[in-house]
Amino acid sequence: MAIAVSGCTADLLQPNTADKFSEPVSPVGSAAVVESPYELAGKILAKAVLDIGFRRALRDELQASPFSEHKIVLQRLVDPSKPAASALRAIDAGSLAALTDIVNSSGPIEVSIPGDEARRAWRPTETLDVVAYNGRNSQSVTRWSGSLLASTVPVQSLKPTPLLLVAPAEPMARRRQTVSAAGEAIQAAGESQVGISRLVQTPFGLREVFAIPANVASILTCEDDPAACEGGGGGGPPPATDTTFLLHLVVLDVVDNGMPWQTNEFEWRALYVVNGVSTDYSVLRITGIPKDLVAFYNEVLITRKPSSTANAQILVNVVETDAFGDDTFPPTITLNNSQNVFPPTEYRRGADKCWYAQTTFGFPCYPANNNPYRETNHQFRYN
Repeated sequence: MAIAVSGCTADLLQPNTADKFSEPVSPVGSAAVVESPYELAGKILAKAVLDIGFRRALRDELQASPFSEHKIVLQRLVDPSKPAASALRAIDAGSLAALTDIVNSSGPIEVSIPGDEARRAWRPTETLDVVAYNGRNSQSVTRWSGSLLASTVPVQSLKPTPLLLVAPAEPMARRRQTVSAAGEAIQAAGESQVGISRLVQTPFGLREVFAIPANVASILTCEDDPAACEGGGGGGPPPATDTTFLLHLVVLDVVDNGMPWQTNEFEWRALYVVNGVSTDYSVLRITGIPKDLVAFYNEVLITRKPSSTANAQILVNVVETDAFGDDTFPPTITLNNSQNVFPPTEYRRGADKCWYAQTTFGFPCYPANNNPYRETNHQFRYN
């Protein structure tokens, strides 16, 4: 069904900001502290990682993950067919049962060692601190060290050293390449952490199409929670004509989870509009984007292009996605029949920053004042 832009474009382009991972709240009039499922899981894992058998099983799961940043969902650690569950049972059967209860009663929870260098450096012969992060509005995390004593520390105090992070599960995009890590490392030195995919509208809803090499398609079966895996899928090469591409991207000071060494998950949500009526919708999703970036992508945004003769244009909303709330970069970009466009967008939060030359890809440093902002700049091209 066609959608009129005047009435529905804003709603269709805006992210879903429903937060199913709310902060824990103590009952009114009570001083009791209610632990979140992330803190409960973190407490159990802090004990488990003291055992080298569990650390080796954890390493195997993280290493085998087909997802960007080697994330796994918590279900994998309690799956009775996996060595991690056996290792947990050997440590404490009650811990395995408690962790299973958390999995069954909570929204999707992810476990990872954030940061490329940390994943390359860590070995299962070394123990790990465990950190529980409750979500978007949290300015602090709960951290367990080898003493099993919990401490509350500011998010900004965390350093890019090996840490086991327990947090709300963000949508997981596949790695663009899979490279076998040498020895006991989770991540290989040459491995690409950027996952690129498109969400395409079908009669059955949005379907994700991954841009992946054909030789790794066989591993892309989703064994985890389908909601966390985004449904999976694969696709052939994009059409060579009537296509709009994201060509260049500049990102300034966009920090995921308050941790500048974690990477970001961006979506470009494109609406194709003819004579004021929407006829097509597609989303390009790129993960593994660092907080500061100048990059060339040349990735398909939508298999349509603007046309002056057909009075067609493309509206694009830029969103950095999180399970606990998305950050939008307004204004909505309007692509017309110009072959090269350099629209900047900004998200007004954080410190003022403009580190790149104004001549970079022709992008201006936007805005030209001292207001705090986080910024993205884009160049598109059409076939």
